[in-house]
Amino acid sequence: MFKWILRFFLIGIVSFLGIAAFQAYQKGYFNIPDMPEGSYVISTRGGFRGIVLDAAVSNPIVDMPKFFRRLTLANPDRQYLSIPFDVAPWFMDAWSICTSPSKKEREGLQRNMPEKLKINLSSARLDAVCWIDVDGERVWRGMIFSVPNL
Repeated sequence: MFKWILRFFLIGIVSFLGIAAFQAYQKGYFNIPDMPEGSYVISTRGGFRGIVLDAAVSNPIVDMPKFFRRLTLANPDRQYLSIPFDVAPWFMDAWSICTSPSKKEREGLQRNMPEKLKINLSSARLDAVCWIDVDGERVWRGMIFSVPNL
């Protein structure tokens, strides 16, 4: 009887580790590009992936492998929302570079946003705009908003 309990326990552990590894693969955590110090990773279930360069965080993570330098771990008091832009299908899995928007970018993005999106994001803070460098040209990939984690 003890052997069967041990076998079920081991099957559960292996299954849990397999599911966790598959989810990490789906979010792209195994192919994170090189990151500068002070940068953080954000990856959502929808496929949006970004490296945030100048994030304002409450618990800075230093001297950690890039796999664990996640924006949600460095700033647990905020919940992050990504608004991906329509891009070509071959850019969907690419890692974006995200920075805080300038005042001009912030005004332009908020002015050109659809009304329904403006209403849904009325209390959210625009934290970063993201792009992909394609042959020296910026292809805008999306925006990252945050709200208080209540």
